[in-house]
Amino acid sequence: MQAKAVPVAILFVTGILTAALGEAIVTLKSGEVLQGDIVSDTNDVLQIRAFSVNRTISSLRNVPHADIQNIYNETPAEAAERIDCFALSKFQLNPDQEHSTDFYTQWIAAFEKFLTDYPKSDKTQIIKQHIEACQAELKHVIAGEAKFENKWMTPVEKRPLSLNKQLADLEQQRASLAKTVDALQGKLEGLQARLRTLPKNITREVAHDATTNDEHHYGYKWYTTETVPNPEFKRSADEIYNCQQQVASGGQALANLDAKIQGVKIKIPQARQEYEIALAKVAEAERLAYEAVQKYRLNPDQEFTALKCAVGLAVCQKYLETYPSGEYAAAVRQQSVELQQEKEQVEKALVKFGNRWMSASQKAAVQELEAQLQAERNRQALAEREKEAQLQAERDRQALVEQERALAKQEKEAQHQRMMNLLSELGQIIVSTIVLLLLVGGFAVSLRFGARLAKIENVASRTAWLASVTALVALIVIFLCCVPLWRYALIMALVLGTVATSFTVKSIFRATWEQALLTNMFALAATTVGMTLLILLLRFLDISCSILDLVERHVPSIL
Repeated sequence: MQAKAVPVAILFVTGILTAALGEAIVTLKSGEVLQGDIVSDTNDVLQIRAFSVNRTISSLRNVPHADIQNIYNETPAEAAERIDCFALSKFQLNPDQEHSTDFYTQWIAAFEKFLTDYPKSDKTQIIKQHIEACQAELKHVIAGEAKFENKWMTPVEKRPLSLNKQLADLEQQRASLAKTVDALQGKLEGLQARLRTLPKNITREVAHDATTNDEHHYGYKWYTTETVPNPEFKRSADEIYNCQQQVASGGQALANLDAKIQGVKIKIPQARQEYEIALAKVAEAERLAYEAVQKYRLNPDQEFTALKCAVGLAVCQKYLETYPSGEYAAAVRQQSVELQQEKEQVEKALVKFGNRWMSASQKAAVQELEAQLQAERNRQALAEREKEAQLQAERDRQALVEQERALAKQEKEAQHQRMMNLLSELGQIIVSTIVLLLLVGGFAVSLRFGARLAKIENVASRTAWLASVTALVALIVIFLCCVPLWRYALIMALVLGTVATSFTVKSIFRATWEQALLTNMFALAATTVGMTLLILLLRFLDISCSILDLVERHVPSIL
């Protein structure tokens, strides 16, 4: 903290010595007020040495009497008060820095002396405000707090804020100085460019006069030239030297500022870390202090003793003195008020129940009534719970029944759909069997007519018969391939059977290709028809068994 002493004694001695001189207060008709010493008053003109409000500037004014509305001369007492008040007007508090305890005590003493000497002064209110401000700051200083931006805080908290402001000021100074150095550098470059255009020496003419003693001759004059240093060159060189000195000085100042800025930047993180550590410690200490306060929370149904209330008040007061702006300060203040009220009621021999104060007999009656009401409430609550349990059981039973009905309905619909699918498939089998038998009958008729045609040597008739047999076999194959159950297996069986039969007939019986093909078709048709009838018969039996099973399961329930 900065230590600053106030020469109080000297100020008041000066006021006593100069009080007899006094000053004049001249009010002009324009409304302007001049205060100062009257120098002269002659020829209807008043000459006054007027001072500014802060008495740092004075001016000699000649004022015509026609422009003057009023002249008032101070009494010695008024002059002494004015001088002493002016001495006290130098008092000023720093918003970013606290002062020493001596600073505040000396100023408080000076202000109190002024109030004692001039109890009826119109500056009394201002002086009292100064005293209050000094006393308030003195409390903070005694408590070890620091001041920054008109706020009081711990020194650890202030340090990073102060360093940030110092960094901003240094950076602003550097920016301003850098502009100045840049301007000087530009000026230096201009001077150096100008110097390069100037000659170092110049030639000038020198006049010479000659006289003679001969009366028949006159005097005469002649001129010679000589080389002398160029004064402009020397002046420019001097300006360049001065500018270089300023640039060098500015560069050195910039380097110093950079070093300071770097030093402050290094200190800021350290200060911030120290502040965070200190803040965590303070927060932990405040939390523990608040926990101690919480031990004295009031019970709505049981009063504290007077001693316990007094101890709780002391704990709350200690917390508020230590953490007046803490996180829990408002709650602790409220608890302190409640403890004080509790203490007053206890001292009146009253007891508490339900946050109401009453006599002991009233509390006993209220407690008995409250117990009866609570028992009734418990009985009603139990009945309500039982009723609710019954309703819930009924709802669960109904939900289970509904669920069983839905499942039965879904199962019935599924079995009905299955029955319809089986009947549809059975109908397809019957239709397929009828179509297949018709095709086989046509094939048999073709073979019978083919046996008769085989005895005919007419090639055209035999070819037509062969084509008709081929068409019938193709129809049978196509029909069988449309059935999705055996489509791919029959295609492979037909192809392989055709090839194998053709080669077998051709090789073993040494028949013609026509005979081999005819034999192959007959074998192929017979094999295919036999396999198809067998598969249809097996599928028919499977469907019949399924239908019988469904009928056995559902007919009794329907009946």
